[in-house]
Amino acid sequence: MNRKPLLWLGLLALLGGHSAPADATIFVRVLDAGTLVARSQLVVFGRVEAMQSRWDGGRIVTDLQIGVLDAAKGAPQSHLPVVVSGGAVDGVRMRVIGAAEFDLGEEAILYLNHSDAWRLVHLAQGKLAVATDRTVKWTPPEGGHTETWPVAQVLDRLRVVVGEGRQ
Repeated sequence: MNRKPLLWLGLLALLGGHSAPADATIFVRVLDAGTLVARSQLVVFGRVEAMQSRWDGGRIVTDLQIGVLDAAKGAPQSHLPVVVSGGAVDGVRMRVIGAAEFDLGEEAILYLNHSDAWRLVHLAQGKLAVATDRTVKWTPPEGGHTETWPVAQVLDRLRVVVGEGRQ
């Protein structure tokens, strides 16, 4: 009987039991509302009216159609096409760490820039989810604690930031 395969299996089992787990560290700089406004061409309050994921080279992206309900910065059209990383196509799902995810019908305040398409500023930090009662968990530009604010008050505060030239 050839014992060489058994020796290799035993060696692999021994080494596998003593291997160290892979470690990964991700650093994300949390931006305040003033910095997000400054880095944005548009700040809008909108609703996801349509979404479709597709392949874009070797990655999956999702095209969103945002119905604009209000704007704190810029003069957007009534509908904006926005592209976000991740999604699902033909049973293949891709998630990007730190990227925002959306649901059809969801409302959010979005910090946006346009290069080849409208995209969120600073990944998920470019999306402030709006609850069904139209409130937002938010930290104002001057700092302080995160609190629940009515979306209209958040937009008014962001307009003040834009007016102060902190954009």
